[in-house]
Amino acid sequence: MSTVRHLVMVRLRDGFTPAEKRSHTERIKRELEALGRRLDGVKSFTVHIDPLPTSDIDILFDSVFASKEGIA
Repeated sequence: MSTVRHLVMVRLRDGFTPAEKRSHTERIKRELEALGRRLDGVKSFTVHIDPLPTSDIDILFDSVFASKEGIA
């Protein structure tokens, strides 16, 4: 079986101050990384905050699963 990479990009809604946005993204990162360690079939799980300065994406989840069945 081959591995499957799953990318999820998230943009937070408008209206947060920069400090609020940073606080929210850091909390989401901590919680998702904790969840990623508990999922079966996950080979790697990384959460990036502000992945590209030229993008409006706030959070990027990058996960690699052992098989397509592990993603379901």
